[in-house]
Amino acid sequence: MQLELESERAKVKDLKNSVERKKQRLQSQVTAHESQTSVLKDELEQERLPCREMMNEIDQIQLQKLKLTWHYEHERDQVSRLKSKHELLRSGVKSLKDVMNEKERSRDMEKVTECRSQRQLERERDDQNMKMHENELEIHRLTQRVLDLKDKVSETREREMEATRELQQEKLRSTHQRVDSEASEEDPDHWNIYKSQLKGKRLRCFKIRMIQRLYGKYLRADSYRKALVYQKKYLLLLLGGFQDCEQTTLALIARMGVYPSLRTCSEGPGPADRSRHLGVLPGWWWP
Repeated sequence: MQLELESERAKVKDLKNSVERKKQRLQSQVTAHESQTSVLKDELEQERLPCREMMNEIDQIQLQKLKLTWHYEHERDQVSRLKSKHELLRSGVKSLKDVMNEKERSRDMEKVTECRSQRQLERERDDQNMKMHENELEIHRLTQRVLDLKDKVSETREREMEATRELQQEKLRSTHQRVDSEASEEDPDHWNIYKSQLKGKRLRCFKIRMIQRLYGKYLRADSYRKALVYQKKYLLLLLGGFQDCEQTTLALIARMGVYPSLRTCSEGPGPADRSRHLGVLPGWWWP
């Protein structure tokens, strides 16, 4: 019994020693693990610092991204609103331009109509003036014709008077011969008075003929001068009509920006219409 007890005690002691060794071994392992864990914690902490910094940077980047996204959305909304406003303004400007163009076209049409009416009135006035000048030229032509006829009548009368004078001179010569024969027997003073009266009468007739001839030349020269004056007025009237038509046409072209025909924009008489008036003038009126 004693031996068994000793044996059990020895086993227990061995077990205690074994347990103590295991405990020491476990303790050393725990210490090693704790030191390793501490090292790992230190390493982990060192690794966490960059991770935290990176997380902070990521958070800041996310925040900046959110801000940029918000700004982008805000800018996009503003751009969209500005586009809408721009479209509205452009449509408004287009409508306003259409209205202004329509008003401008209406004003141009009114100006064209007014210009046509004015040109029509001016053409009628020019026609009236031309007819008046033509009538005046015709009057002067007829006056010149009358003066020519008067000259012919005067020449005829002069020839008749010359024939009458020759007949009278023939009678006077016969009378002189008869009177000379009688004067030798009568008073010679009476014969001298008769001869002086006869010479004075011839001189007065000659002066009257010269005055009539000079007066006829004066009337013809005055008629020709008046004809030249009316011809000058006539030509100035034609040139003034051409200049007015040209100025009106250029003004309409500058305003409208198009190239209408002269007949459309001014409705004034063309060169053919005005040249037909020139054909009315007699050829002998031109210098």
